[in-house]
Amino acid sequence: MNEKTTNEYVKFYSLRSISIATFLGGPIAAGILIRRNFLNLNDDKKAVNSLFIGILSTILLFVMLFSLPETTIDKIPSSLIPAIYTGLIYLIANKLQGQTLQEHKDSRGEFYSAWRAAGIGLVFSLLIATGVIGYIYASEPDYDFDIATYEHNINLFIDNEAQALIVFDKMGYLEDDELITEFKHGKNLWKQNVVLTSEILALDDLPKELEDLVSKLKTYSELRITFYDLFVRAYTEETYEYGPQIESIALQIERVLNELD
Repeated sequence: MNEKTTNEYVKFYSLRSISIATFLGGPIAAGILIRRNFLNLNDDKKAVNSLFIGILSTILLFVMLFSLPETTIDKIPSSLIPAIYTGLIYLIANKLQGQTLQEHKDSRGEFYSAWRAAGIGLVFSLLIATGVIGYIYASEPDYDFDIATYEHNINLFIDNEAQALIVFDKMGYLEDDELITEFKHGKNLWKQNVVLTSEILALDDLPKELEDLVSKLKTYSELRITFYDLFVRAYTEETYEYGPQIESIALQIERVLNELD
């Protein structure tokens, strides 16, 4: 890919960000990010192809997984399959966009934040999980919990997360008071997500697998609240003293995201 952008304000997703989103959200998340890079290069044809391949790869992946015997699935380490397709997609993305991304980096161009990429990955992880749960629920009528409330709250959770993570793309472009307002708004969205996950956990007959998943989502939201609060304090007080705490919370968030995969 030898296209050069003339827009100094254009942003791209780095190979690292694409890998993070892929590990969390599967090939379709990679397709979304690679598509965005091609769109920012005004290459609509490759953008469409990237999204199509991402969707098709995700479908084929789940067809393969559902066709395997449960005893075989149980023997496969949970991180092995994501690691394999993440590695493959990294190689593909590097071949398609590596040169352009390196040139953009060398010219000190802007990149979308890794937090945004992780958020996209988590969004697709939740969408896939919801779809799988719906399939299992349809094929296993023994489940007797309020799946409508579950899906409603999860969809709201996804919307809130997407809105809350936008602030990281605005850093460097907003005045401090505007950035503080954005972080406060994001903090309120994460508080809503704590309520949404708490409502799910209160459902009768919630399957253990979902209880574990939603508990982690609640922990993730609580960590985000602390993270955003520390950012607000740091900007309001114009100090770097919260740096170590912010870094510590960021590492905890990363661990939870890995557990959610």
